Amino acid sequence: MRVIPIIERLKAEVSLVNERVEQSRSLLALSDDEIEHDVPLVFVHTFVEKAHENETIGSVDQRLPKKFAVMYAAKNVDLDARTEPLEDLRDQVFRALLGWSPDSEHSSIEFVEGAILATSDMLVQWTDVFVTETILCDQ
Repeated sequence: MRVIPIIERLKAEVSLVNERVEQSRSLLALSDDEIEHDVPLVFVHTFVEKAHENETIGSVDQRLPKKFAVMYAAKNVDLDARTEPLEDLRDQVFRALLGWSPDSEHSSIEFVEGAILATSDMLVQWTDVFVTETILCDQ
């Protein structure tokens, strides 16, 4: 899965990150010291590609869902200020990606699931998984 179109889309559409969208450095949570002053941050990486069975005999015609992940690092909830930076960031990412297609050969992007990656007093790190689909064929 090519992530450059997704990164470019997020840089253009997600104002909260001020273009701080990168290809993932690691699939592990980063320490607070590594990212404390740079939040919010967004990382994009390919996740899973698993083709469906071939639908024809004598040629190739397979649906290929391509999952990719968007990892976030944001300040934790501030009860006094009544702010939730992670949810604000996720809202903008969802608006930028859902229903958008990275190119003419892929379906519109859909949401799959999200999960906590790490949390501390200062920061929360979260991962959302999205999917788009293309067709593999030999013609």
